[in-house]
Amino acid sequence: MCKLIMSLLFLIWVLSTYAVTTKAQDSEMITAQNANQLTQLGQLGYGTITTSNWSEDAQLLAIGMSREIRIYRPDQSEPVIISGQQPAG
Repeated sequence: MCKLIMSLLFLIWVLSTYAVTTKAQDSEMITAQNANQLTQLGQLGYGTITTSNWSEDAQLLAIGMSREIRIYRPDQSEPVIISGQQPAG
């Protein structure tokens, strides 16, 4: 049950990091004709979750993402980042 609650809380946290709204000012509408002019300036968030796994003693949760691997422990507020880049922004 603890695993399920921690997994749900983590999922809610991940989804909330994508709840970012921006407002364009004095910008041209993006159309099929001008879409090739777009340039990626950065990336919000930590990437797409590709895999996850609990340790055998259920004390660690490893989350594999497209940009990094994070290890979560119940006694630490911040994860250990194993590899990857820090998010832009």
